[in-house]
Amino acid sequence: ATAAPPPPPADDDDDDDDDDENHGQRDDDGLSIKLNATLRAATELISEVQAIKGQIEPCFPPYWGIAAVWATSVAKVCLTHILQQIGNEEATKLPNFTLAQLLDLMACIEYFKEAVEETFDDGTIDLTNSHLNPQEEKKYDHVSNIADLFASNKKQVDVDIARDVVIWAYHKLWKVHSSADAEYLNRTQLETKEWVERVYSSEHHKTQTMEGRLHTSLPEDVFILAGGQLRTIQERLSRGSETVVQTSAVMFVQLRVQQISERDRFLEDLETCCAAANDFNRMSEKTEELIEEITDNADFSQETLDFLHQVSEDLNQLYNKDAVYAAGKIHLYIFEPIREAIGDELFSSAWEKEYTHNDLALTIVRTLEDFMGDLENFIDSILLRKAVDALIQASINFYIERLLIKADEHSGKYSIWDDNATALERMAGDIRTIREYFESLAESMPALSRVIDREFETLNTIRELMEIASGLSASDASDFVFVLQKRICDVHITTNVVGDLYHLVNPQEEKAIVEKVEEMSEVLAAVAPQLDEPDQHTVPGLRLDEMIGKLYTTSKRKRPGQSIVEHIGNRWKQSD
Repeated sequence: ATAAPPPPPADDDDDDDDDDENHGQRDDDGLSIKLNATLRAATELISEVQAIKGQIEPCFPPYWGIAAVWATSVAKVCLTHILQQIGNEEATKLPNFTLAQLLDLMACIEYFKEAVEETFDDGTIDLTNSHLNPQEEKKYDHVSNIADLFASNKKQVDVDIARDVVIWAYHKLWKVHSSADAEYLNRTQLETKEWVERVYSSEHHKTQTMEGRLHTSLPEDVFILAGGQLRTIQERLSRGSETVVQTSAVMFVQLRVQQISERDRFLEDLETCCAAANDFNRMSEKTEELIEEITDNADFSQETLDFLHQVSEDLNQLYNKDAVYAAGKIHLYIFEPIREAIGDELFSSAWEKEYTHNDLALTIVRTLEDFMGDLENFIDSILLRKAVDALIQASINFYIERLLIKADEHSGKYSIWDDNATALERMAGDIRTIREYFESLAESMPALSRVIDREFETLNTIRELMEIASGLSASDASDFVFVLQKRICDVHITTNVVGDLYHLVNPQEEKAIVEKVEEMSEVLAAVAPQLDEPDQHTVPGLRLDEMIGKLYTTSKRKRPGQSIVEHIGNRWKQSD
């Protein structure tokens, strides 16, 4: 196998009719032509190193060292002319190079490295593992012609000198490569930022598949450009080029930054959430496909592969989490009409006395059924399950929210309802009605069963505490307080929720139960410590502690015990 030369630098147009061109532009064109000519010539000379070694050297005595002499001459010539074009070793002209010219320069140097390593694969010249000290580097600055390569007897080439000159030239060239690489990456980062921002801010074509799935053109708009840029680089540079990896990392990081910044702009209503969930899921797939394409067409070290996979995995995980987030956020637009339709009536006197067939719970179920018909068409099946997970949590939270709002509105020494037993039986029917609906979905989504058990345990715990408060159960409230704390994970909120439940059915016992729970606070905190603050992937309205905490920040009711606002008010106001 032989090192393949990079594609030749593209010729710049040389239009004779340049009367309208200014003098500076003509100078730039002249420099560009010289650079292209230099890189073309260097590539041609480098390509002959292997031919000299394999076809010419065998015709001469070994001590002539024909291949070594040729490699030395090529190294010196290439280095001299490349340094002239870039502004000597300081590389002062590199900022004037186009991105294509920087790629061509790096490709030429990488080709030199590959050609020498493959030609002298017997270890005669080892570029990667050989180093020269400063004195040796200075000495080889003066090796200017073939005569300098001969041994003291002047009859044979000193291969050691020839080898060191090639190594010397390689290190000089690689410094040029490093400078060009830094310039290229810096400008690529700026240009990538510009086109990524432009793509995200553009209008994206909306489509619906034959199956009814909602999509936009965002994944294609992003990855056509990203893939095209990386393929161009990979076509120009060597298969093991670190610049390909670094450019990929720059691009993936910028895509990640933009996704974090712009995600919520795509989540305006139910349909846009569905489309965004599908889009983000496809962007994750396209990230994997692009990485596979890059690595299949490269010869990277394992360390380099690990780095590339880590950077891409960060982006991939972000897209996956954002897809789940978008699917989860659908609940906001489904419960909006539910809240408007039955929010005020739930737990009212009419709920207790008139809606004897759990009519309000049936309204929730029927609304969910209507929306599920759309969701099954709009969203990919893998994300539909995530959306249903969110709907289960949202159903529980909505029910608890309305219950706590009623507690906040209630005043007086007696129960909010005429008959606690009837109200709690109605509550049991509501819970059963909503649960049965989700259990019917679990027939096609078996993993839902665990979510249903976990979430509905909270409602059953709340109802059990209210039975204890009403005197309808002889169970120990402490046992259920622990269960509730494990779900809420905030001692102050748990304490006040228990107080509110007693306030609904037996206000005169509220102070006593609050004091009892406060005495348990240290044990409760140890059993279920406070959760971390919500992050960018916490779907609004699904964390029970957050929902209740925000509810309490607007509460006007004076509660016994320590001030709830003092402990949680600032926390949840800041998270709005």
